[in-house]
Amino acid sequence: MSFMTPHQPSAHFTAATKDDGHITSSSGLVVSTPGSVLPYKVILTHLHGKQSEHPFATMREAEAFIRRSTPNPAARRNLYDRNAPAT
Repeated sequence: MSFMTPHQPSAHFTAATKDDGHITSSSGLVVSTPGSVLPYKVILTHLHGKQSEHPFATMREAEAFIRRSTPNPAARRNLYDRNAPAT
């Protein structure tokens, strides 16, 4: 398992924006912050381009925060998803 430097993203999630008064973030980024009390940080990008930072103890907590703070992405089309023909 390798760790990223504080300026390199270790995970990146993007979703369509939604403004219902609670979820105002359009995307989230998890970065490693070695030497900090909490070794991971989520950087959320909000609807008007402002960013906020939120520290976490584990990568799992940071990813869960992003899932709660950003809307679900639109369902992807699967019209052309088919098994390969047998040869």
